[in-house]
Amino acid sequence: MKYFTLSVSFLVLMLPSYLFASGINDLMSASSIWKMLLSLVFVIVLIPLSLWAMKKIQKVQGKFGNTPIQILNVQALGAKEKLVVIEVEQQKLLLGVTGQSISLIKTLSEKKVTFSDYIPNNIQPQSESKDEAE
Repeated sequence: MKYFTLSVSFLVLMLPSYLFASGINDLMSASSIWKMLLSLVFVIVLIPLSLWAMKKIQKVQGKFGNTPIQILNVQALGAKEKLVVIEVEQQKLLLGVTGQSISLIKTLSEKKVTFSDYIPNNIQPQSESKDEAE
């Protein structure tokens, strides 16, 4: 009976502390999972922000740099193909860039060119041609 009383008293005294300790361990393991997930989210968000910052820094360096060649516009055409408009000594050039070569396509004029400038004058809009047909 003495051993039974001793073991019951031990359980009564030690069981709450054991349960409390296991609760803390569970809480700590849950906390570490949340810490890991938050760290992962932070890294995932940091990647696009870093890319955005690098692009902004490159644009600022290009505008304030004393480089004789400035890239004005880039249009991707495929995985490794693109059209690039550059300015060299106040002259604008349209270049075709591939993985193997860079070629001059056209020397651009200084005036602003719109799409309508490329439409021949003898072509009439469709609404006028329908009226004339009647």
